[in-house]
Amino acid sequence: FEAFNLRLENWWYHDVPAERWQRWPGTVIAFATVVPLLAVTERLIASFGWFERARSAPLAVTLRLLWISRVVGITMLALTLLAPRYAFPLVWGGFVLLIDPINYRAGAPSLLRELEQGRPALIYRLLLAGLLAGFLWELWNFRAAARWSYTVPFVGELKLFEMPIMGFLGFPPFTLEAFVLYQFLCRPWGASIWPGDSSPTEPPARPSTVATAAIVFLSLLFVLLMLSAIDRHSILSFAE
Repeated sequence: FEAFNLRLENWWYHDVPAERWQRWPGTVIAFATVVPLLAVTERLIASFGWFERARSAPLAVTLRLLWISRVVGITMLALTLLAPRYAFPLVWGGFVLLIDPINYRAGAPSLLRELEQGRPALIYRLLLAGLLAGFLWELWNFRAAARWSYTVPFVGELKLFEMPIMGFLGFPPFTLEAFVLYQFLCRPWGASIWPGDSSPTEPPARPSTVATAAIVFLSLLFVLLMLSAIDRHSILSFAE
């Protein structure tokens, strides 16, 4: 999402540490709290039993539906990059439609599988968890020494904390994306600790040591490239 923001220019960072040896580890640690907070919040909601009786008409998941979902997801993400001023909201949803069909076919926890079984409770919990987490993030950010700020084209004047009111609508679908991306990345190792309500199939054979090392190397390289890009394009001020 930081990579997409290089094109979207929807948020910026202020008064971050000027020293790279402080800024980069701090950035990584801050980002590393995102998925755990969403997962813990969703699990907390589940512990209260909210939405557990929710039922919907079972969705017929076909190969055609899976392909349509992927095409729509790719189209949404492409439009986000091609017309960021008008299509920027599509980034908060495109990954769900693109990645969740892959999870479904792989037997990983999947939102489509929940809908196929007529059990939308997980989706409701994820949406609520995103809204709650987003409120807390913005509350904590408001008086933070190092903070972020947002702009939402056309509707950015009315704000709650540093976030335009309409911007809060991005947190619920972002949580769906976090869930499906997390399951996608965990699937090869069968290591997911953020379950869906439906039981996934057995995990596949794990990648070889060489493949794992390559994935780790490429991931670290991407992180370093993005930290450098954030420094150049997304930071408005450094702490004095």
